[in-house]
Amino acid sequence: MEDFSKNIFSPYYHKGNAAGIAINLIRFSVSNFNQCDVLKELDYLESTLSRKLTRADIEKIGKIAFNKPVDYFRIIFCFENYCKAILLVNSYLINNIENTETSNEIKKMSKNQKNKPILLNDFLAQSHWKKDTSGLYYLDFLKKETITFSTILKDSYMDVIKLPSKIIDFLRVINFERNNIHYFASLSFSNSIEFINNLRLLNSFVNNDMILFNDNLVIENKNIPNRHIINEFKRKIMDK
Repeated sequence: MEDFSKNIFSPYYHKGNAAGIAINLIRFSVSNFNQCDVLKELDYLESTLSRKLTRADIEKIGKIAFNKPVDYFRIIFCFENYCKAILLVNSYLINNIENTETSNEIKKMSKNQKNKPILLNDFLAQSHWKKDTSGLYYLDFLKKETITFSTILKDSYMDVIKLPSKIIDFLRVINFERNNIHYFASLSFSNSIEFINNLRLLNSFVNNDMILFNDNLVIENKNIPNRHIINEFKRKIMDK
């Protein structure tokens, strides 16, 4: 395995791999989040709450509303990746476990994963490394697909990730709207001080807490030689 992109199961072999992937996930997610159009218009939206709207206001708010699905996608994308990064560095699985009939313990883990995070060590006690037809190694009973954000937003996952409760509540609302947008005949946009403050809360968390966590993760892992980790993975696992 030459780099992380060639084997998605590499974070489960070494914490250094998990940290490297987590860092990249968070960096890309923060950048993507900051492209949200609505974040640039929060002061303007608040100003419209205390005055009569003009035609220009209506047109501008309409454009903001039109971009709402894209902005919601960016927000969900950011927090989903951040949450998966937190799970990885705390040694939890982010990939789905197969619902197999060949192992009762694995089947039980697959069912439990829908409601609570599964520790890597618990899974490794029941699984082992295998080689696919292309020569890449993977963990038996573990899918390439990762858990959904709806699953991550459940209380048991949030107990590990520890997002602030107000952010969790707002993300659940956004996630519901994002997942059900195809059921609506038209776009809706409700401007309120609560909506604006919730977006400010997300913005502050992403550009302060999230970045601080990422910076600390970089510092904590700056002495891990990635090339050595990857070679160690090949020597101990892939070359057996």
